[in-house]
Amino acid sequence: MEAALDALAAEVDCKALQAWLAEDSEDEDGLVSQSTKSSVCCCCLRRRPAPVRKDKRAPAEDAPRPPRPGAQPPDTGAACLLICVWERLPVLFVLSDMTSCCLSCIHETEEKFRELKAFLNEQHEDVVEFHAMKVQAVKLYNHLLSGLESQHADKYSMEQMEMEFKKTVDMIEHSEQKGVSLYGTMVFQFSKLEERFNRTLKLQLSERFCPNLKGDMKCGMMDQTVTHCGSCKQQNNFCVGGSERCREILSRCPLCLCDPKGKCHDMRNGRSCTPCEGHRECLSESLNCGTRHLVVEEREDIVFDCTLDWHHKLENTLEYVYEKIWNKGAKVMSTTDASTLEKKFSSKSDAGEYRCTARLLNKVPVSTLTYNVKIIPSRIKIYKTRPTLPPEETTPTVKPTGLTMEEKVTYGSIILVAVSGFLLLIFAVSLYMYRRRQNQDQVKQQKRIISEEEMVQMPD
Repeated sequence: MEAALDALAAEVDCKALQAWLAEDSEDEDGLVSQSTKSSVCCCCLRRRPAPVRKDKRAPAEDAPRPPRPGAQPPDTGAACLLICVWERLPVLFVLSDMTSCCLSCIHETEEKFRELKAFLNEQHEDVVEFHAMKVQAVKLYNHLLSGLESQHADKYSMEQMEMEFKKTVDMIEHSEQKGVSLYGTMVFQFSKLEERFNRTLKLQLSERFCPNLKGDMKCGMMDQTVTHCGSCKQQNNFCVGGSERCREILSRCPLCLCDPKGKCHDMRNGRSCTPCEGHRECLSESLNCGTRHLVVEEREDIVFDCTLDWHHKLENTLEYVYEKIWNKGAKVMSTTDASTLEKKFSSKSDAGEYRCTARLLNKVPVSTLTYNVKIIPSRIKIYKTRPTLPPEETTPTVKPTGLTMEEKVTYGSIILVAVSGFLLLIFAVSLYMYRRRQNQDQVKQQKRIISEEEMVQMPD
C-alpha cells in the first residue's frame, strides 16, 4: 500500500487537479466514495510543502514532515475532491495525445485502447493501487506515442503498428495478473511495444523509404504515400534520382510533365505548370537507369528485361513501353503490363538501340532502361539443300558397273537354287510318267492272261 501511495503521489499535482475540479466535482459515474477520497487526500498530503519557520535555526529547504497519525489537512474538503478527476484523467490524457500519433489514425486502434481502459476499470482489488496503476498506464501510453508525432509511416508500417498494439493489449488482458503485478506486466509489454515500433520505423527508413535512391544506382522517380503521425494527413513523398544538381533543380521546381501538344502539368498536384530552365534535361537524366548490353546469336531470341529491384515496392500498377530507337526518333514495338519482352528469331537487322519506359497507368514515367543489342553469327551452321540433278530430258544414261563379290555370291546362290528346283521338278515328273506307264503295262498283261484262259476253257 505504501509503495502504491508513493507512486501515486509522485504523479499528482494537487493544485492543478483542484483547479480542474472547480469546473465539475463529479466523476464519470457521478459517485465518489469517501474511502477513495481519503486515500487520495493522503497522497496529496505526502507532497504538501513544509511550512516556512520564523526562526532561523533550521534551513528553509528542510524536508516536509509526514502528517501526524490521525491528523487532517486544513483544507480536507477541497483536497478530497481530487479523487473526482481520477476517472477522467485517462480520458483527458488519451484524447489529447491520441490525436497526435500514428495510432490515432487507425480507428481499430482507438477501439482497442478503449477496450484496455474498460479492462482496467474492472481491476478493483485495491482502490489506491488501481488508480496508481491506471495513471501509470496512461503515462506509459503517452510516452509510447510521444516519439511518433513527427514521424511519417507508410501503409505497411501502420498495419504493423496496429497489429503489434492489438497483440500487446491482448497479452495484458490475458495475463491473469492483478494489482501491482498487472502494473509490472503493463510496463514490460509497453516497453517491448515501443521497441517494436522503433524497429518498424527504422526498417521503413532503411528499406522502403525511397528505395530507388539506395545503392549505387540512384535513378527513377517514385511517389510514396505516407501518413504524418502528428496530423494523420496523407502526404506524397517524391523520390527523384539523378545527380545532386538535378535533384536540387527538381526539388525547387514543379515536376512538369508535358504531352506531345506541349501542355504541361505538375505531377505533384496535377496543376498546370511551366518547366524551369534545365528541367527537361534533368527529368530525362533522373529517369535514366542505365544501359544494358545484349549480345545475341543470330536466329536466337532477344529478351528485354525492364524490371528494377524497387519496382515491386511501388503502390501503383505499371505498364511498359518498348521502343526501337532510330536516327529520326523511336518506334513503339509494344505496350504491355509484362516487364519482359521477347523478340523471336533475331536477325542482323535487329541490331541497334532499344528503350523500355516503365510508367504508371496515368502515363507518368517511372524509369527508363536502354538496351544496346549486338547480333553475332550463330555457332551452329545451317546447311541449305540445293538441287544437284539436271532436268530429266538431259539426264545421261547410267552405265552398269561390275558386280561386287558379295552380289555375285548372292546372285549365284539364287541361280543355283532355281536350277536345282527345276531339275528336281523334271525328275519328279519323269518318275511319275514311268510309274504310270508301268501300271498300264501290268493292266494289259492281266487282261491278256484272262483272255487266254477263257479260250482254253471253251469246248472244241
